[in-house]
Amino acid sequence: MNIWVVGEPYEKRVLWGSLLANSLPSSNVITSFTSDVFLKKTLTDNDIVICLTAHFDEAVHSIINYSISAEIPVLCVVEDINNVTYEKLIQTGIKGILKSNTASLDTIKSAMRILKGGGMYIDAPFKNNSLSPRLILNLPEKPTLNITEWKVFSLTCKGMTIEEIAKLLGISEIETQQYHEIIIEKTKCKTISGAVASGINKGWLIDHE
Repeated sequence: MNIWVVGEPYEKRVLWGSLLANSLPSSNVITSFTSDVFLKKTLTDNDIVICLTAHFDEAVHSIINYSISAEIPVLCVVEDINNVTYEKLIQTGIKGILKSNTASLDTIKSAMRILKGGGMYIDAPFKNNSLSPRLILNLPEKPTLNITEWKVFSLTCKGMTIEEIAKLLGISEIETQQYHEIIIEKTKCKTISGAVASGINKGWLIDHE
């Protein structure tokens, strides 16, 4: 998954990029300043855009509007926001809003997972200020795997073979294959490849890197 960190100031963008790169090593974090023109050439269905900004100028709106039109999840991280701007963001199609000074790493990862799964995540400080029925947090379905199953699933999604996974986790290849079969069943997919595609596209693995 590509994580595009856009917006200003530069120092904040680099800080967030470093944080995400260290906590999500299998993701490609991109922090170079970009525009909607560049994004149009590079965004894929497997991407997410994190927009850092203190104000929403024309360039920011262009990035947000293009990302939304391309059905790429956008997570806006803001320092402060009033109810009017908050409602405008929602009307624009933004499904994720975080307040920067209260956003922990776990909160960020949860928000990304929810957005990738097609849900909506509005940070608590904003929900307390202004919340209409249509803004209730929408949690997408996520398979209920145990700790070992998540480890096997995560390593499989990183491209490791059954032999490599078995060696790394200290289990047999037969056990690894059995875990694959459990994962297929619990993710309601027909093959492990299908499970991997669903896991990546829906952001299931963000909490398990």
